[in-house]
Amino acid sequence: MAKINLTTGRISSFKCAESKKQDFLWCNEVKGLAVRATAGSMIKRYIYQSRFSGKTIRLTIGKTDVWSIRAAKEEARRLQIIIDQGDDPREVKREKATIKKAAEIAKQQEERRERCTFGEAWHEYVNVRKSKWSESHLKDHLKMIRSGGETRNRSNKLTIPGCLTPFMDVRLQNISKELLTEWAEKESKERPTQARLALRLVRAFLNWCIEHDLYKDIVQNNPTKNKSIRELLGKPQVKNDVLQREQLSVWFNCTSSDLI
Repeated sequence: MAKINLTTGRISSFKCAESKKQDFLWCNEVKGLAVRATAGSMIKRYIYQSRFSGKTIRLTIGKTDVWSIRAAKEEARRLQIIIDQGDDPREVKREKATIKKAAEIAKQQEERRERCTFGEAWHEYVNVRKSKWSESHLKDHLKMIRSGGETRNRSNKLTIPGCLTPFMDVRLQNISKELLTEWAEKESKERPTQARLALRLVRAFLNWCIEHDLYKDIVQNNPTKNKSIRELLGKPQVKNDVLQREQLSVWFNCTSSDLI
């Protein structure tokens, strides 16, 4: 295994012998460093060869048109240091790749958390949970976020936006006691009954977020449990209206005629 001083010219003119599948140009300065050429290919790569745990190992450093001779030598020395320390450079490389991948995933999740809106999480929540709900319960969730502006079935008036539409574009991490208090003050004057239902639905939704793998880092407590918000929306009024005895005959006549 002849060794020579690696130069740009020698690497450029080096070719795989016709009788071989691959050939090596070994460096005389750094033990184990070589240029590898393969049959039928113009691409040449720096490789590093050494022994680990009694076996020969060979690692690819990179293409000769990307790595300089100096950089390849430094990388070969780095790999030998790893071996001298009793570590397998292949395992070190895999561990490094795993750590890098985990960091990339963590970064992507952090970016998603940063831009995740109430609406995005709400839609996911509904899709995940709807199979366990009654039809009416599902309709309540959909009604709360409808955009409004549609013609009503029994009148020419347009539907109004649902109670929770103001939150749809708000970042989930910004759903706070203060924001809900401001919302409750407004809704309590216009549609308290719907607002109380909406608050109950949001409470369940945020509880789900707290246990969700992605959202649990965004939602760490449930602001809907704040007493002042519930007090703003008040309690449902008890209905005391009942049919009087003298009204029963009229009611039965009307309902009977509807059944015919």
